[in-house]
Amino acid sequence: MKELVKKATRPGKNMNDLEALEKSIIEFNALNLKEDADLLHAKNVLNNGRVEIVLKDAILRGRTDVLEKAIKMASESGFADDPPILSKAKQELDKLNNTHNPLEITPKTITELRGYTDPPKVIHDVMMATFMLLGENQHDLEVWQTIQYLIRQPEKLIRQMKNFDEKKVSRKTYIDVMEIFQRVDEVEKASLAAAAFRNWGEKVLASIMPTPLKGQKYSSIKKDCLERGVLFEDPEFPANTELDSDVEWKRPRLNIRTSNNRIRKLLRGEKYQRHKDQADGTMRMHLPP
Repeated sequence: MKELVKKATRPGKNMNDLEALEKSIIEFNALNLKEDADLLHAKNVLNNGRVEIVLKDAILRGRTDVLEKAIKMASESGFADDPPILSKAKQELDKLNNTHNPLEITPKTITELRGYTDPPKVIHDVMMATFMLLGENQHDLEVWQTIQYLIRQPEKLIRQMKNFDEKKVSRKTYIDVMEIFQRVDEVEKASLAAAAFRNWGEKVLASIMPTPLKGQKYSSIKKDCLERGVLFEDPEFPANTELDSDVEWKRPRLNIRTSNNRIRKLLRGEKYQRHKDQADGTMRMHLPP
């Protein structure tokens, strides 16, 4: 068991190491032997390992709702007193709350905008840019009635903005929204309600690391990431290579890979089990929305 504990505490541990340790603990308990210090330590390592994986996944996903659940789980599980990973999760949650939380936007604000039948172009543009960030199609948003429909449930919209996943914003959307916001400088004169949405969108854009531009050097990409505090994964090309074609930005991945069900079960405090991805047999590290 000591060897399994050692594997479960190493920096490169994975879910298989934790499962092996859990199996060993179950086998020990089946023998009805007296609980000793080694067993207690093994249980503590197993618990901390599970929580650490959930916290790392939550940080990677960058969503307030996922981080809140993970931090709550850590607090209720007797996780080690304020370890670095928990502190990082709390810092990330604070950052997202400051960036994504639409404090200026209230149901009354949204109802005011929905009341327009033919709003000034600047208001329409701001709302179109907002919903482009939230994943809606720009062409559909050119019709004001589409936006009226999307804002029919104010509480739902506010929740959607608070839990906004910036990792889903494509480079094209980033650029298109940036261009829209650059031409709506005087939106306050038209509507303070629309200005609140513009302020939220600008804060979101400032926190996003867009996908690399064509011709941008690897070293420049890495520098941008480091300056913004964004996790960085090395692309598969030398440091001086330029991107000679559009590429999909490689989002950061953890060295601990697991499946959706495993993380969900950990969050619920249930016993997890092994699930393999049918496509390539590797464990995935992401949660569904």
